[in-house]
Amino acid sequence: MDFRLIRHLAYFKAVADERHFGRAAARLGISQPPLSQQIKTLESNLGFALFDRSRRGVALTPEGEHILPVVNRFLAEGEKLDLVTIEAGQGRTQRLTIGAIAFSMANFLPKVLRATREHMPKTNFVISEFDSNEAQDALEQEKVDVAFLRAEERRGVLNVAPLVRDQLLLAVASDHPLADQAVADLAQLNREPMVFCPREISPSYFDRIMEICRNNDLSPRVSLSARSISSQLAFVSCGTAVALVPESMKAEPAKGVRFVPIRGDTNIVTLAIAWLENARNPMVEIFVDNVLSTPG
Repeated sequence: MDFRLIRHLAYFKAVADERHFGRAAARLGISQPPLSQQIKTLESNLGFALFDRSRRGVALTPEGEHILPVVNRFLAEGEKLDLVTIEAGQGRTQRLTIGAIAFSMANFLPKVLRATREHMPKTNFVISEFDSNEAQDALEQEKVDVAFLRAEERRGVLNVAPLVRDQLLLAVASDHPLADQAVADLAQLNREPMVFCPREISPSYFDRIMEICRNNDLSPRVSLSARSISSQLAFVSCGTAVALVPESMKAEPAKGVRFVPIRGDTNIVTLAIAWLENARNPMVEIFVDNVLSTPG
């Protein structure tokens, strides 16, 4: 492999990202003249210009625009090569990629990984955060091997196993008329402005909450949208809306918020593990078995 070409392409990417030779040089930790010379060398080897240089700045030529996406993918794969080389040197010759919602990363995943590493000592765990709605595509496209998400049941070609179940509570501002009530009926909220996490972030979780509302004669007045449960509670503390949140949120400090139990069945899955039915990575089955056997 021509490592000089890799270096030249990395320089090209830096200038393309910054659209400025000075900023690109600073980012790369070199001075500007050598960077300019390296770009000229690359252009000479390729046989076409990559940048239009003018007093107004630096712009990619059509040829530069054309090759940039491929260069980005090539360099990304090079970074993966560096990583797997390090892993191999450390004796970790197996890899499992995990996609996880923020809730799992804070409350569940660390404990699971500590327990699982004892059974999978040669496995390197690569973790990325995402929303539940991204899980199916990520698994089907094999961008991740397993996913921690909010889902109630099997989805298409995905196996889904619930891990954490919770009860919904009503979250209201501390000065709200319902704040001191021993138990609330959801039907009492029909005129209340409510804040929800949007369905596109976690369809199964949203649909289950709507099902609970319907079963308890509540037609929610969705006034606000929040991308996380913590953000929902922030709106609640401001007195702008009320929210339905998992009981586990009581463990997190929420200044100015009161939690009121709700009458009836409000059981909801707040965390599940999902994996492709015919996963090619043999580590998936071992990992899932370990997760499902880890005490909650």
